[in-house]
Amino acid sequence: MTLEIKLMRNILGANDEIAALNRKLFASSGVVVMNLMGSPGSGKTTLLEKTLARLVDKIKVAVIEGDLFTAKDA
Repeated sequence: MTLEIKLMRNILGANDEIAALNRKLFASSGVVVMNLMGSPGSGKTTLLEKTLARLVDKIKVAVIEGDLFTAKDA
């Protein structure tokens, strides 16, 4: 037996709209934004720390942290 589900609207549509608005706001302000994702232990924090150490005297930097699994990086 096959169950067919018809979607009447994109359930992530609101997220897509907000993301598009954010991209436009960042671009118009000259802000570069990166989303760094990877599995636990893949080296994201190390990459971020080493990259920021090289950039901190050259440009303004900020980090928004969203660790879902641990409080290590919080």
